Amino acid sequence: MLRDLVGWAADIAILLTRGCPEDRESIERVRAAAYAWLANESCPDVAIDDVLTTAAALMAGIDKSLGGTISHDEDDERRAIGAAVAA
Repeated sequence: MLRDLVGWAADIAILLTRGCPEDRESIERVRAAAYAWLANESCPDVAIDDVLTTAAALMAGIDKSLGGTISHDEDDERRAIGAAVAA
């Protein structure tokens, strides 16, 4: 049952990132590690960036569904990620 929940969450995270190849790879690495952990197998190393990418995608989806802080023009939001911060 937990394996299904992990798979469902990973699928949603991929949809929320619109299948961005880099994000998809991160999410798939997190999925593989979670599946291994649930099966009591040796877990592959997962970078914290992969975990944060997956969590951020899911949290953005929750925020969006609640009418939160994500703008309606998601393309602008997507371009803003990783933009240089003016000092």
